[in-house]
Amino acid sequence: MGQGNHNGQQLIPTDYLAEATKRQSDNSMNEAPDWKLGYGYQFWRSAHGFRGDGACGQYAIVVPEKDLAIAITSCIENMQNVLTILWNELIPALEDVPLPENPAGNERLLATASNLSMPIMQGTAQRPVPRQSFTFKPNPAGIHSLSVEAGEDECALTFHTNRGVEQLRAGFGSHRVSTFQLTDPMAHPTAASAAWVADDVLEIQSFCLDGTYRNTYQIRFNDPEHPLKRTMRCSLLRPAMAELTVG
Repeated sequence: MGQGNHNGQQLIPTDYLAEATKRQSDNSMNEAPDWKLGYGYQFWRSAHGFRGDGACGQYAIVVPEKDLAIAITSCIENMQNVLTILWNELIPALEDVPLPENPAGNERLLATASNLSMPIMQGTAQRPVPRQSFTFKPNPAGIHSLSVEAGEDECALTFHTNRGVEQLRAGFGSHRVSTFQLTDPMAHPTAASAAWVADDVLEIQSFCLDGTYRNTYQIRFNDPEHPLKRTMRCSLLRPAMAELTVG
């Protein structure tokens, strides 16, 4: 592997690959160490080799001097941390000879990979809540009102927005799937679970199933001015939702 050649077949012209992965533009104004080393043709220069980045921690990293390629999928906010771990832990541990077989370690890896799942909200036992509605003052998010209803098995947040009516459903002890947009540029299939985190606070954690985004919604029933709080995780390229005030 190397210089655009794989198994004797030249997949990418060598001269183009050299140009694409060298410093073509200056990005030294960035703060993170691996984002200030130069940018090529859709490739970032790194402390070791070069890479392609995707939102919130998707990496395709090539380190030619180590004959190494790394693919990573993740959902994180500090992308530099991943690269720092690679440079400090992985690169120094590389050797010129293959590692010995490790059947036990391989079994643990396979077991972990086969059991990856989205965590379900943990909290106190669910309790039904009659439908409650909140009307908001005019806001940049275009959200007019919110209705909250909780049963024994699930709850629902129903938003009236400039686009119409949207509903986010969440299960107690399980996920519910909705098609949801709110302030995002487009609608996404979303899995959500809920739990009571205090006597008067219902919390919902939602996961975008076709992206890396996560949201936490808190409904604070005893806060009449600001009953809804949304916290976004891995929110790169997403518009924030302004704080909503009850009208």
